[in-house]
Amino acid sequence: MSAPVKKRPLFLKLIILHRFSAGSLEVVLGFWVLKYLDKNIDELLIKMCNYMDFNLTNHYVQYLVDRASLLGNTTIIAVSVFLFSSSMLSYTEGYGLLMRRSWGEWCSVISTASFIPFEIYGMMLGGITPVKIGILIFNLLVIAYLIKHKELFNKKKKRGTEKD
Repeated sequence: MSAPVKKRPLFLKLIILHRFSAGSLEVVLGFWVLKYLDKNIDELLIKMCNYMDFNLTNHYVQYLVDRASLLGNTTIIAVSVFLFSSSMLSYTEGYGLLMRRSWGEWCSVISTASFIPFEIYGMMLGGITPVKIGILIFNLLVIAYLIKHKELFNKKKKRGTEKD
């Protein structure tokens, strides 16, 4: 008889790749945000608007520039800390899934599920687009997959319950 074929869950590998990619992107964005410490954000925004030929007398552009002038170093540092913290969570989830730990599975399920209400709220405010629907479906599939395939993850052995 031939040896049993080892299960190679492709979707789990995609989830792990997604978690590590998201963590890396969040680190890059965290450093990118720090680049704007001690910078005049509203002047930067005006330069960007001029470059893109936006009408600076437009009510919405003026509102955006006025709001950008309120951003200070504290806000920039807070956004950067949030991005670095989020990257640590993504890396932790990716590592837990890669090592097939049950805590990694549940960490991923909980963090993914926590964003679903925000995704739905974003669709209600900004309209439904194919990209938003795709992200929502992907996240729902991740949750369903991780819950359904518990056998992929290590379980702790209880003392005195070893099978012969």
